[in-house]
Amino acid sequence: MDRRGDGTAAREQGVANGIASTALNIGNAIGLAVFTVLADLGTGGRTGEALRAATAHGQSVVVLLTAAGMVVGLLVTLALPRAAAPAPAAGEPSLPEPVASP
Repeated sequence: MDRRGDGTAAREQGVANGIASTALNIGNAIGLAVFTVLADLGTGGRTGEALRAATAHGQSVVVLLTAAGMVVGLLVTLALPRAAAPAPAAGEPSLPEPVASP
C-alpha cells in the first residue's frame, strides 16, 4: 500500500502536491542562482585566459559544494529515525508475495 499521502485528506491531495512541487522548483531556482553567483566570484575585470581560469575554478568550487551538500543530505537521511510500517487493517489485503522469475 502506498502511504505517501497519509495525513492529507483525499480532497486536498492535489493542492498538497502542487505546494510540494512549487517549493521544489523555487528551491532549485534559488540554489541555481546562489551557485551561479559563487561560480562567478573572482571573474570581475578579467579577460582572456585569466577569465577562463577563474571561471573554471569557480565551477569546480560549485561542483565540490554540490557534492558536499549531497553527502550531508545522505547522512541526515540515514540518521533520521524510521517509522515502523503499520500492520494491515482487518479486511485489508496484504502485499502479495513476489513471484520468482523462470
